[in-house]
Amino acid sequence: MANNSSTFNFKKLPLGFLLALLLIASFELANALLDNYFYQPPYDGLRIKFKNELSMNSKNKYDFLILGDCYPLIGIIPKIIQDRTGLTGFNFSTHVVYSIFSSYCYFKNYLAHCAKKPKYVLVSYLPVSCALTHQDIEKDSLGVFYDFKDHNEVTFFKEFGLKAFPLMFSSLKHAYLYKDPDNILPFVQSIPDNRTKADLFMQKVLTDNGRDNLVEDNIYLTFKDNEDYKPFEVSPFFDKYLRAILDLARTNHIQVIYVVPSHAAEVYKKQKAWGNTDKYLQYLANLQKENPNLVILNPQNDFDQTFSYSGEFHLNFWGAMNLSSDLARELSVLER
Repeated sequence: MANNSSTFNFKKLPLGFLLALLLIASFELANALLDNYFYQPPYDGLRIKFKNELSMNSKNKYDFLILGDCYPLIGIIPKIIQDRTGLTGFNFSTHVVYSIFSSYCYFKNYLAHCAKKPKYVLVSYLPVSCALTHQDIEKDSLGVFYDFKDHNEVTFFKEFGLKAFPLMFSSLKHAYLYKDPDNILPFVQSIPDNRTKADLFMQKVLTDNGRDNLVEDNIYLTFKDNEDYKPFEVSPFFDKYLRAILDLARTNHIQVIYVVPSHAAEVYKKQKAWGNTDKYLQYLANLQKENPNLVILNPQNDFDQTFSYSGEFHLNFWGAMNLSSDLARELSVLER
């Protein structure tokens, strides 16, 4: 009887083709294994990759999570909240461009893998994050999404379609290195040093419960009065994933505390005069009507001093200590 098996016979492939496949697979594997050591300070990509891995730790049993952009990443110190409330927490915030998308991925992964669900989620996004679009990420930061591709592939393909395919390959992310062959030997020589620095950075992230001080602290600033008018807008992209975060929290009976980002007095006056402050608060008020588990905390009255900031968007360590203390008091009230 004839064998009608459709089993593919690799022996029929030319030897050169098989060697090429082996070379490509080896090259991709080497890129993946060495990925942690391609990073350079300030380790933006390594931070989100490491936090993605932490979000899927089956031993996780934090009482509160912090999600957001660089405002809470710098401005909320979990250890202060822990010391004053007895609650344990971790700061999963990232940078502006990919913050709302990464927040959703981390939260989704955390709930799918954790040993105990959190009681609270602290959320905060700068106005500039609220306006980010799908196209902004495709144009400027799509490559960095490789850094938290693990367990997020389906979400990537749903959002970005075939454009997400290159995100699965570390060699494409590292393509900049191979454009100039002169870069390769210095990179290989630097791997031991990069590995040590990367390991120390990841240990620091873990020790500090995810909070990172990316700016120099205690800088007294004078803000310039020549900034262009920027109307407050909420993009469909941001709204989609913020609502997805709120839906996950509501479904899992988790209290959400939305921290409205504060500004130094000079910046706040301009935002208020332009109507941006009221539009932001109205947007949050509308969300609150749909989500009874949402609490809005606006700390602006206590944070208009210039000496609390290291820039228009960032609290310094002094400001971060005070904001974290305020949040500890808020959580203590909710715990009663």
